[in-house]
This record gives sequence, C-alpha cells and structure tokens, in this order.
Amino acid sequence: MKLCDITQFFSPTSGGVKRYLLSKAEYIRGREGLEHLLILPGPKDSKAVNGPLTTYMIRSPRIPGTQSYRLLLRTDKIRKILQDERPDLVEVGDPYQLGWAAVRLARTLNLPVVAFYHSDYPRALGRTVERFATRWIARMAEHWLKRYIVALYNRMDATFVAQESMKCVLQECGIRPLFVAPIGVDTETFAPQSCRSRVRSELGIDENRFLLLYVGRMSREKNVKLLLSLIEHLAQRAPNQYHLLLVGQGHLDRLVRRAEQRRADVTWCGYCADGKRLAEYYSAADLFVHVGKVETYGLTVLESQACGTPVVALKGGGTDCLNQLGDEFLAPKPDPESLARTIQSARDRLTAETRVEIRSQIALNFDATRNFDREFDFYSRILQTHTLDASQPVAD
Repeated sequence: MKLCDITQFFSPTSGGVKRYLLSKAEYIRGREGLEHLLILPGPKDSKAVNGPLTTYMIRSPRIPGTQSYRLLLRTDKIRKILQDERPDLVEVGDPYQLGWAAVRLARTLNLPVVAFYHSDYPRALGRTVERFATRWIARMAEHWLKRYIVALYNRMDATFVAQESMKCVLQECGIRPLFVAPIGVDTETFAPQSCRSRVRSELGIDENRFLLLYVGRMSREKNVKLLLSLIEHLAQRAPNQYHLLLVGQGHLDRLVRRAEQRRADVTWCGYCADGKRLAEYYSAADLFVHVGKVETYGLTVLESQACGTPVVALKGGGTDCLNQLGDEFLAPKPDPESLARTIQSARDRLTAETRVEIRSQIALNFDATRNFDREFDFYSRILQTHTLDASQPVAD
C-alpha cells in the first residue's frame, strides 16, 4: 500500500498533526509492503527520499498571523505529484481550500480519499467570534461552519476522528462514514526517566518546588494567559511552593518571555522537537497542566502520562477521556482559582504508585504501534470498497 498524506498543518514548530504524521512515517518504515508520501508546504520546492518515505515540499506563502504555517495553493503541483506517484489512498488533514482540492484531484484520478478531523472547527470559531461579537452571532457562525464541514467531509470516502466523543459530534452534524482511530504515542521514547534532579538543575529550578509543566503552542487558543494567571494565583496562595515550566513557542512568545523575566517562578524553553528531551521534561515535572478549552485530542496529555506524570486539565476541554485519573484531576471552571484548587487537591493524591499506574494504562491503551495497526486495517477496508465500486459497470 502506498499512502499519501497532504496537510498545511506542518511546519518547523508545529505540534500534534506533525507528530502524528512523523509517527505514522516511523510505523511504515518498520513494515514491508508499505510506502508513504508526504505533500507539505515549504519555503521552496523540494523532494526527499528516505527509505519508504518520500517528502514533497511545495513552495508556499506564509499565512499572515502565524509564526511558521504556510498556505498550500499550487494544486497543479499536487496533481503532478499524484499523477507521478499514483498512491493507493490519499489522506488529507486540512478543512480549508486544501481539503476541497484534495477531494477534487483524488476523484479526477480515481483515488480513494479520506480525511482526519484534527480540530473542532465550529466550536473554535464560535469561541473566537464570541470574543468580538454577541453569542447569537457566534452561534450563527458555528451553524454556518457545521454546514461547511458536512459539505466537505461527506465528499470523502471516510473521515477519521481520534476519539468517540468527536465521532458523536460529527454524526449529529450528518457526516458519514466515520472511523475512530485514536492517535497513540511512542511508549518507548515517552517513558519515565530518572532525570528529575539533573533537568531541574539544568533549568535553574529549585528541587523542592512543585513543578507544573505545559508543552504546546504559546497561543491564545491554548489559553496560555490562564497558565500565567494560575502561577500568580498559586504564588499568592502558597508562596515559594510552585514553579511553572513552559515548553513551546507561538504568537504569545513575547508575553511568555516577559513573564519569565518578571517572575522567578516561571521558566520558558522554546520549541522542542526532540522526543527524548521532551520525555525528560515530562519526567522532571510533578504535574502537567493543560488548559485548552476546545481540544479534540491532546497528544501531550498522553505523552506526559506515558512518562508517569499526571495531568490536570479543564473539564469539558476535550481531553477528558485521555486523563487516566478521572474527574478529580479536571478543573470545573477555566479560571485560576478553580485550577489552583484542583492542583492542590491533586497534589495531595500523588504517589509513586499513581505514576506507575498511569504509565501502565497509557502503554496498554495508547501505544502508537497498536493504534496504527487499527488505522491501517481501516485503510484496507476503504481500499477494498473502492476497488469493488470501481469494478461495477456504470449504468447508462
């Protein structure tokens, strides 16, 4: 099977979609009979072959307002690649103009095309609009976008989602067919490390501080401002007890840098692409704190728990089903006081056995290899259906 992935959500500093695609490429590398194409935006046209992986970069302009994302507009170039490579199946990870282009090109070349629905776009748009307009206008925007995604995704042979709750959301919209394909983590790379003292010493963090960690984009949609408000609140409630470590970058870098310069209990590291180093950050922390309100999954939540570090997140934020310790580790409200109470309550419950337990649960249920086995079974079923449909005589 030759699989082609096309997306705009791939850049030198991007997160979950990039990690999903690179993890898939690594899975394919270890299996005979599989080939992988990646078609991505970049600063210039290029082609790189690395074993079963062939990566095409298409020269694309930067997207205004983002740090590193680009707009993949040259559908003629994509068509040429698909014609030359003739993949068996195309997967698109983009709901914008690239999604429509991928469907059109795949249909022209008689290729099955599927989508992976990576974000809850109507909900995210509604929250964005609500910041600048009334709730009524926000609901109208959500309603319009739901109609839009139904029109797009019902042109696919199938749509993949990472969890059951998102499948239910899309089913209610009227999208069919849907497959749940949880994205797993590399449980060999993301495993508990004996590095707590060394990492804290390298970063200048007091060994006796309770270390809170966030890994992800420094962006508004990830609620980074709430994290900074949280550490201020904790410092007032319990002086000299907590420290916040942030790893990543985004359009709020300046805000985070100012916070680090102003406060002794905030440390900021930039984007980290090294999985082994990330595993050390996770292992050195006492709690991972995720305060995004419109997530559809959350790879960092899984990675942290794979390293034995529990997670505090927002109830209803989209990562609930990934949290192995249940509602007691979910803050009921997106405000500093609610989060602080949840963190202090969670702190009282943490034991060495807790870390071992969550690590075991992630290794059992979210190992990347087993989850990709399941996803590729879905691919095979879609290919079989497409082949059968193509063999049927066309009615006059």
